[in-house]
Amino acid sequence: MRPPTVRRRILAVLIALGALGFPASVLAHPLGNFTINHYAALRVATNEIKLDVVVDRAEIPAFQERIRIDTNGDGDVSDAEADAARGLECDVLAPSLDLRVDGSHLDLSLIAAGLSFPPGAGGVPTMRTVCQYVATSVSAFSDGTVIAFADTSNAERIGWREIIVLGDGMSIGA
Repeated sequence: MRPPTVRRRILAVLIALGALGFPASVLAHPLGNFTINHYAALRVATNEIKLDVVVDRAEIPAFQERIRIDTNGDGDVSDAEADAARGLECDVLAPSLDLRVDGSHLDLSLIAAGLSFPPGAGGVPTMRTVCQYVATSVSAFSDGTVIAFADTSNAERIGWREIIVLGDGMSIGA
């Protein structure tokens, strides 16, 4: 049996290092750098629902949005441009969020908005929009109240969609 050559050892080390770096890049955007992922959390209280929505754009859709947000066209999104876009992003998102109680549509009021550009693969920025809304019902929720929610934004784009429902001082059943 022949001992491994230096070239084989170097190749083995490079393969091992590549394998270690691969999972981190996959975890950032498991469906690829062109996805738009959605998360919505409904917190149901006695007569109101707080809705937290996070839209996470991977590198390519983030690049497209950054061009739109960069109003002075200098190739960079300044703090002032991000601040101006923050609420607007949530206002544009709101019509695609359908919240219903016993079949009746509830209006959403924006109470907080966030916009950030976390680093993505290769240092290319992604874009995360965070919107917090509240919807108030004229009557208190009770056993048998049916709550329905749909997020139809970016329907033409692939990405995961997660919706969770939490009771705030009440039990939630399926």
